[in-house]
Amino acid sequence: MFVPGVMVRWLTSLLNLVLNPEYGDITDPLEGTDLKLTYGKPPGASYPQTSFMPARKTSKLCNDMTDEQCQDLVDTTPDFNTLFDRKSTADVQAA
Repeated sequence: MFVPGVMVRWLTSLLNLVLNPEYGDITDPLEGTDLKLTYGKPPGASYPQTSFMPARKTSKLCNDMTDEQCQDLVDTTPDFNTLFDRKSTADVQAA
């Protein structure tokens, strides 16, 4: 479900992190920045909230693999946009 206000706020925060030169390439599988995701309903809130924060400590994506094995894993990860047929709004509403 796409909630415009929530998604825009979350994506804006993520984009600001990605573009911040102090963090470098957060997607680097060997030295990228870990993100701590929090999901829950705070006391008194009507709906649950999702937030993320960059971790102070970085870690390798594949702690139990060699760098070559990890890169091979990243290179062979399928493109999720091609795995499924994208449905239009009308298709979803008709289902």
